[in-house]
Amino acid sequence: MLVWFAWFNVTALTNMRGGIGPRGRPLMFASMAGVGVLALGVEPLIDGHPWLFAVGYVIARTAVWPLWWSGRRGAGAMRPLLWGPGVSALWLLTPLVPEHLLGWALAALAFLEMSLLLLRPDGKESDAPRLSGPHLVERISLFVMIVLGESVVQIVDSLDTERTAMTWLTAACSAHLHPGSLTCLCLGMILVHVGTQSLTRQAFATNLGLKPRRRPQTAAEREQVRREPAAAREERARDATGAPHDPQGTWHAILGGLTQLATYLVPVVIKLFLVVTIASLTFNALVRPPQTLQAPDGRDVLVDGARVHYRVWGSHGTPIVLVHGFAESTVAWSLTAPELAKNHVVYAIDLPGAGYSQYTGHYSIEDQARAVTGLIEALHIERPVIVGHSLGAAVVGRAALDAPGAIGGVIFADGDAMAFEGRSADPGAWTGVVSRLPYVTTLYRLGTQTNVFARPIFDDQCGSTCRGLQGPDADRLIDAWMRPLRSRDAEDAMRVMAAHAMTHLSPEQVRTIRVPRGIVWGAEDAMSGGSLQVAQQNFAGAPTATIPQAGHLSMVADPAGFAAAIETLLTRLRTP
Repeated sequence: MLVWFAWFNVTALTNMRGGIGPRGRPLMFASMAGVGVLALGVEPLIDGHPWLFAVGYVIARTAVWPLWWSGRRGAGAMRPLLWGPGVSALWLLTPLVPEHLLGWALAALAFLEMSLLLLRPDGKESDAPRLSGPHLVERISLFVMIVLGESVVQIVDSLDTERTAMTWLTAACSAHLHPGSLTCLCLGMILVHVGTQSLTRQAFATNLGLKPRRRPQTAAEREQVRREPAAAREERARDATGAPHDPQGTWHAILGGLTQLATYLVPVVIKLFLVVTIASLTFNALVRPPQTLQAPDGRDVLVDGARVHYRVWGSHGTPIVLVHGFAESTVAWSLTAPELAKNHVVYAIDLPGAGYSQYTGHYSIEDQARAVTGLIEALHIERPVIVGHSLGAAVVGRAALDAPGAIGGVIFADGDAMAFEGRSADPGAWTGVVSRLPYVTTLYRLGTQTNVFARPIFDDQCGSTCRGLQGPDADRLIDAWMRPLRSRDAEDAMRVMAAHAMTHLSPEQVRTIRVPRGIVWGAEDAMSGGSLQVAQQNFAGAPTATIPQAGHLSMVADPAGFAAAIETLLTRLRTP
């Protein structure tokens, strides 16, 4: 959207001036260079470092501002000053905005810029020539072609690994429902709507303090202009633009103009809402996953009348029970479990609401922990060490509190069992309502029906050296990981869990765990499953094993290294 504003800044200027001439071309190229700097700043912006992005946008905007200033021809100076240096100064302050408010700050600045661009301070019609329609049509057509080209690239990338009918449909929808595409659509609709409301060259000129140029059409007019005193020409220009006659001041004009902008936006928003809603409902009807899925492997056991799915590796040695985290299943352990099975009997469980276990609608931490202890009881596993990854750390911690006599030890893997900030209590009934909106269902299915969106997440969470995602089996692993999420039972479970507090323990509960304890952590895992420092603080004195070059998915990043770390911890587990 910001690139669009920078582009439209130049487009509107050239349209009103009838071109920028040789002297203005260097400024235009400088503005293009600013867009390049802005593009380079996108990735740092995502990482929370907006300086390069802000500087690039300011360059793109202010490079052509001298042309606005030179064209004002006696009109008020406040509007062009606000449009150029004023707004740019605000953009340069965005790196100081807290990260959680940055999106709102950018939206507010974009809204301010649109107000300055579209709104007349006096609200009067003008007899000045209208905008050049053919020029705008050509420019906007080229911009739309670029957006469509990017959509085609997204679709091609989506089909790089999978070529099914479902992938074609999902890729096409994902490309055209991309936020950037929706933003361009929204802005385009606004521009067309404003154009049909007789947006004239005078409107732009008055807003930005730029006097429109109306060339004399006849010999008599040209002679009159030649003989007319300079002071009279200046006064006529002031009367034409009306900028100096604004009795309430520029800020009053902007505030008043916001109401006018709202009248433009409301019908556009309503139309966009209807289009998106119809598209979402249609997509949900066409892309309807099965209610439940059968597990391709593993076994089932009944725990309190509910079916719990699990897998087993190995035939001898001390037992280990592996418990997965959020949006995971037994598949998460499929690489490291065979390594552990060389010396142990290894069990991996699908928690209720995940994987291929029965979806009961009851997914509290007590329900999750009961599934673990119930599996241990049903299979008569002799005091196993239970390993919980990420959110699973809270589950194994709770199991150790509920049945300490049945558990031989607890290991937290990339999880501190704490809740994220703001997720320790039920979020309220509104989350249940939001989670049932058709748009949420559409986004969920777009994200799970193919591996297009999953692969970048895996690469980011795995770490700088991700051995588990190298080689020809990487795509099969990701597909197996995503498969349990492709059912309506999984969708229902996600809705239930979204409406309740995050699965967690309190620091006091973790400190009261009285079975042998240990910690294993990916060296590059900063905060995905919590904090290593918090885990070590609550598990005071517990041994810690760190896996080099591994991120949050440490058991995928280095399966052999993870197994070796567990082996090391088993000899060092300490009881508080």
